Amino acid sequence: IQISGAKLVLIDVERDSWAIDPIIMEQHISKKTKAVIVVHPFGHAANMDPIMALAKKYNISVIEDVAEAPGAKYKGRLVGTFGDMSCYSFFANKIITTGEGGMVLTNDSDLENRLKIFRDHGMSLEREYVHVVIGFNYRMTNMQAAVGIGQLSRMDEILSTRAAQEARYKKLFSEIKSVRYRPTAKWSESVHWLATITLENQKLRDPLIQYMRDNGVDSRPMVYPV
Repeated sequence: IQISGAKLVLIDVERDSWAIDPIIMEQHISKKTKAVIVVHPFGHAANMDPIMALAKKYNISVIEDVAEAPGAKYKGRLVGTFGDMSCYSFFANKIITTGEGGMVLTNDSDLENRLKIFRDHGMSLEREYVHVVIGFNYRMTNMQAAVGIGQLSRMDEILSTRAAQEARYKKLFSEIKSVRYRPTAKWSESVHWLATITLENQKLRDPLIQYMRDNGVDSRPMVYPV
């Protein structure tokens, strides 16, 4: 944000999907709005139809954050295929990993070239060691890429294992009245990143976290309000 000069405007989420609320999103669109970053949280798809309709109506770009949701679908279509670009994380705790790093997808050739320039120290694609913008070193190593390709070849297996894990969590948590498992909206074919719950009594949170850690299960508060 500091480098681009853009101003960040925060949009609240829907109660039933935990993803960006298109109604609130439209209320915050102005003549200065250039783009919206749509997060698919915890493996759950955002409500893309109204979001894309608003993007078309107001001529704004859509950037999808698929860090937590590779393989998830919205009405049968893979998330990450709706916007102008989509971003993925391959950090160690993500669904597929290269240890660290990530990936950007786009079908816009001009945008692709710009991304390649920023990725490689801002160096021109035409003249080596001529730098045309302030760039960064976001290049992935060959070893990381090899790990990533291996992960992709096991994608179906990984998602199936995670789905079985989530089904077990849901069954066990359903037996506890004071715990609510993350909701799923009707349009989302979700994938399982982390088992995410809410508690009716907030005073139970920290004792529950400590109890789980004492019994070998890592847990933490998920996202702090901004």
